[in-house]
This record gives sequence, structure tokens and C-alpha cells, in this order.
Amino acid sequence: MTSILTPMLDKPLLQRAIEQLVRLGCRHVHVLLGITPEPVRTFLAEGERWGITLRYHYRWSDRDLADNFKPLRLSPASRYWLASAETVPVLVPDEQSGGIGWRTGTVTHWSGWGCFSGDWLAGLKGVASREALEALLLEQHSISRLVGSPPLSASSDEDFLDSCKACLLQLAPEDGPQILPGKGAVLHPSARIDGPCYIGPLARIGAGANIGPNAVIGEGSVIDRGATVADCVVLPDTYVGIELELKHAIAAPGQLSSVAHGAVLTCLEPTLLAAVNQPVATRQGLSFMQRCGVLLLRVLLLPLYLLVRQWTAGSSSSVQLCLPGHLQWQQTVPLAPAISTGKPEERLVRHFSGTFYPGLALLPKGLLVLCGLTLRDASEVQQLPDYWRGLYANHRCGLLNEAVLLPADEATSSRHYACDAYACAHGHSMYAISLMLRYLYQVAGAVLRLGMAAWSGAAR
Repeated sequence: MTSILTPMLDKPLLQRAIEQLVRLGCRHVHVLLGITPEPVRTFLAEGERWGITLRYHYRWSDRDLADNFKPLRLSPASRYWLASAETVPVLVPDEQSGGIGWRTGTVTHWSGWGCFSGDWLAGLKGVASREALEALLLEQHSISRLVGSPPLSASSDEDFLDSCKACLLQLAPEDGPQILPGKGAVLHPSARIDGPCYIGPLARIGAGANIGPNAVIGEGSVIDRGATVADCVVLPDTYVGIELELKHAIAAPGQLSSVAHGAVLTCLEPTLLAAVNQPVATRQGLSFMQRCGVLLLRVLLLPLYLLVRQWTAGSSSSVQLCLPGHLQWQQTVPLAPAISTGKPEERLVRHFSGTFYPGLALLPKGLLVLCGLTLRDASEVQQLPDYWRGLYANHRCGLLNEAVLLPADEATSSRHYACDAYACAHGHSMYAISLMLRYLYQVAGAVLRLGMAAWSGAAR
């Protein structure tokens, strides 16, 4: 169920390996690819996010390591780090560490990491596997060794679970509650949380749930009411059903690996373990530049908001917002729902003062998007047809879409659905900016017309 690309708390093992090399001062990294190279290349890209340069090479399984190292053009006098993405040492080694290992009883194992000279690496004739290299290192007493705790590993589900616990103990503060909540995580007041535990970003813990100790809840996961998760890892975007009890296991959508029994269950009922079905695009937060843009927009629109607020003073409302993934998860926000009555100018002004401007403050929190589904109360969403309600199960509501600008005589149900579907498909492109500019232009025109009408009435 697990691999080097499976998130281990907040990052997969492959990323931890790269970050370890960066901490050791490596700036040029050569990656020997196996039989499934594309996922690794897609994840690592060119290495720019770590400030390093990556070079990819294909490893020939029928050749020894000396032949595989030839394309790297190693300098005999230089020293190089040899690293494995399948095992990552917990400790930070140094350049004197020829081989980094750990002991199980009286047996010493090699972690796959070590610092060696280019001349020594080029002389690995006849050594074609990690096992053969480990045996060679243990035989050569001239090579210095650093023995520590077992490394992080994803070679088996049991190793992955133990590695998550090791990361958890390393990150959790000893003098605190040892609970690590991610950004946007929602915990019900009646839920019981026992540390150490990690609750990923945008995860949701239901009423009466019991989490911990030694629990890892992945990003975007949903733990329904009364469920128990202890000594477990719940992988990202996994729904854990009502009153389901998980112990010493790894849970994924539709799958459960019982480490205690050494068994993997598949094709489970959706009421037990299911996919949250929340697309990644709907969960991305705002970048730093986008947050600055939203803040600047709020400052620029503040005078217009204060002017409009005088006309709509005393009109306040709230809406139960449906959160993607499971429609039963709701959050109250101080915004007005969709407005479909009144004159066009009055509707735009009320929408600007009651929904758009106050809603800008919710964009960085990830509760809404700029262009998305029509803002409806949860009770209204439940009345929609299944095909329409499915959009709310997978996408967030937005401050704007084309339905806001529709004339009253064109605001039919079919047009509203078309606007919602179009916003889901194009809301994350430049279309959202274009729609916002059109909206603000019409709002400014509406304010001007209402102001002129009020001035004319006062003059009479």
C-alpha cells in the first residue's frame, strides 16, 4: 500500500531523502531511476524547489554499480554521498561516515547511505545489488561506520508505520500536548485527541471521535463521528466511517492494511473507508503573492464598501457553507447567500456589501474561491438534483460566477447550473480575474446610478 511517494506525515520519503542531501550540502544530485521512473521524475522535476540541480540516469539492473556510475563521471579524488530513497537515516551524518547503519540485536545493517571517494565507487566491480554492497561494506573494516537508530523506511507497511511514529516523536514537543494540527484542520469540540498525533491540513475530525495516541491523519481526510484511530496512519483524502475502530493499521480509500495481522483488505464498503473525492485543485491555498493581491484589493475597495454599507446598514446574515468532500460537513460564514430578487442595481449592491467584500477575507483561509459555485445554504444544496449536488460535493463555493451578473429574466434553473458547471471548470484560470473586473465595473455603475437617483430625489 505504501511507497517512497506515500506522504509520511507532511512529506513522502523521497522528499525527505532529497532534503537530507540538501542539509549535507549537496547541490548536484544524480538520480538512478528504476523500472517505473515517471512518478519519481514528475515529483522531483528539476530540483528547483530545493535549490539543487538534478540529473537523471537509468539504472541497468544487469550491470554492476561501477558500470552504472560511469555516466556520472566521478572524480577519483572527490567524495560523494551515496544515498537510498528507500531508507533515510534519522540522524544527520557527516562526511566521515563511510557507512551509516543500525543494529538489530547483534546484527548490523546498512542504511544505504554513506560518503565514499570517487575512486572507491568506481572500483565496485561485480557488485550489482544493494545486498552485495552491504556485505562488502560490513567486511571492509577500514571504512568508518556510524551506527544509530533504524532509518525511515517504506519498504513494508510495518516499516512505514514505525517510520511515521519516529517522525511524530521527532516533531512533537516534549513539554507540550504533542498534538500537531495542520492548517485548516477542523476538530469537533467533543472529539478526544491524545498525543502524540498529527492531524494534516484540511482534515476533519467528527463528533465523539477518538484520535491517538500515535495517530497520523493525512491531509484532507475525514474521521466521522464516533470513530477511533490509534497507532494508525490514515492516508490523505481518506474517509473513515462512523464508529469504525482502527488500531495498528494503515487506512486508505477502500483499503486497510492490518499491520498487527499482516493482512491487506481491499474493496471495502464506502461506509467504512472511502475516498473523500476532493480534487487537489479545490484544496490549494493561496500563494504569498495571491494573499498580497487579496489584501491590496480589500484596501482599494474599502471606500466603496463603506459607501455602500451606509445604504445596506442593518442587513446581516449568515450561511451554512457546505465543505467539499462530504456535504454533511458544514461551517457557518457571515455572508449572504445568493440574491435573486430586487432590481439589478440593488441586487449588485447588496451582493457586494453582503457577500463579495466580506468574503475576500475568507479566501486565504481556503473556505471559498474567487470564482466557484453559487453560494447557497446547506439546506438549499440538499434540495438540488443529484447531478447538481455532486458539484458541491467536489468543489468549493465562490464569491462570483456568471449567475451573479445574469438579468432577472434569464436567471432560470438551467442557466444557474450552466454557470456553476462553467465556474468549476474555469474558475482557476484568468477567467476568474476577467469576471471580477466585469463585476466591479457593473457594481461601480450601479452605485453611481443609485447615487444619482438618491441625489435627484433629495433635490426635489
